[in-house]
Amino acid sequence: FDGLGGNDSVVLTGGGGDDVIELFADGGTMAGDGYTVSVAAVESIAVTGGGGDDAVTLYDSNGDDTFVGWRSGAMMEMPSGTHTVADVDTIVAKATGAGHDLAKFYDSPGDDTFVTVPAYGKMYFADGLTTQAESFDEVHAYATAGGYDVTRMYDSPGDDTFYATPIETALYNGTFFNRAKYFEEVHGFATAGGEDLALLFDSTGDDTFYATPVEGAMSGDGYFNRAKFFEELRGDASLGGDDTAELFDSAGEDLLVATPTYASLSGEGFNNQALNFPSVKAYATNTDGAYDLARLYDSPGDDLFWTTPTYGALSGQGYMNQAIGFDGVNAYAYAGGYDTAKFYDSAGDDTFYATPVEGMIWGPGYYHRAKDFEAVHAFATAGGDDTAYLFDSEADDVFYANSSEAVMYNATFYNRAKYFEQVYAHSDAGGVDRASLFGATVASGEQAAGELGAKVAWLYEFEELYNADESTDEPVEQAIDMIMTAYWP
Repeated sequence: FDGLGGNDSVVLTGGGGDDVIELFADGGTMAGDGYTVSVAAVESIAVTGGGGDDAVTLYDSNGDDTFVGWRSGAMMEMPSGTHTVADVDTIVAKATGAGHDLAKFYDSPGDDTFVTVPAYGKMYFADGLTTQAESFDEVHAYATAGGYDVTRMYDSPGDDTFYATPIETALYNGTFFNRAKYFEEVHGFATAGGEDLALLFDSTGDDTFYATPVEGAMSGDGYFNRAKFFEELRGDASLGGDDTAELFDSAGEDLLVATPTYASLSGEGFNNQALNFPSVKAYATNTDGAYDLARLYDSPGDDLFWTTPTYGALSGQGYMNQAIGFDGVNAYAYAGGYDTAKFYDSAGDDTFYATPVEGMIWGPGYYHRAKDFEAVHAFATAGGDDTAYLFDSEADDVFYANSSEAVMYNATFYNRAKYFEQVYAHSDAGGVDRASLFGATVASGEQAAGELGAKVAWLYEFEELYNADESTDEPVEQAIDMIMTAYWP
């Protein structure tokens, strides 16, 4: 059949067998058992399968075309006309001509799966039927009919971006754009090469983000978005809710950097970031000898840094960042507020070292540090033979000690060591410094600990020394040497 001109339409209906249909911009063919029908110079063709296992291929024009596919049906909209297909089992659309071509897929009421690679999309319907689009500039899929629907999106060899919200996801670069909307579950894969970025966004509800060196996912009420093998992965919880993020390390040396609104765990070949989460937990659980370090930064308000040998956390108004299993945790109080650090020891022999600007504690397998905190407290409650070193400032300072604790302080800092067996107090930075002891026995010179007592403190270059008797609580000024030894039997 030849249209010969005008605006012509043809309706083709297949037989009961397996029919094969090809539709072009200006014509097409239908072939089945014992017959072939050809049409040319026809602007609009409508095909009905009519039974059997029918397959159709639709080709675009050289203009800007739109393909729309659904279960057992489709249409190709072109500047010259529209072809439609119904009751066909397998549908393939090919954009081989010029123009900017768009493909749209719609799901069925069943559980459907949509798969994309660059410039390609295929919908697998629950009953086994398929619809496919090849070489389109944009591919969009919509899961609006019901069921539990899943999308799998694959990258190109170039640098690609995977963008995912609870409602829609897209994988794209400058050469292709693939998008899925209203799917319950979406998986993005960066296996083809390039430096690829995944962006996962939260909902207004309570969401969970997790990330490993290999993959990460954001999930919440009604959605699950996952990205795998991306070089850079970001989870963003800017929409609110009680959201949590968990970051996991690699077998190599990894670095955690966290502020009240941002956390990044990175290592060889990966960089995973959590933005605007009120709670972030980072795990350094790969114990193969690699050294994992955490750096935590404070807020402008009053913050608390708290550590054990295997744990460190910095928290304040609206946030809590936790580092679990890291070899070293460093916290920095640069932003303001009155910030406090608390260190807890191990069962082994630990050392606490504190100056007016920083405090550190270390022992078997760990090293933790707090810098520019107004108050630093260290507790030796877990056992071992523990030692504290307290250093003065250039101003006038006070050292206070009794049988359980020792403190070095002035108006700008406060460093405290509690339950340490040995304390070294240094007053050699300047100022007129006073040592105030409670219930101690004091001797001149640097005496060996030996059998002096359960707690011993050595005092270096203090200008004043007072020792209060346990029974009277009255301070008594004592003669002072360059080095003094105080002990509590």
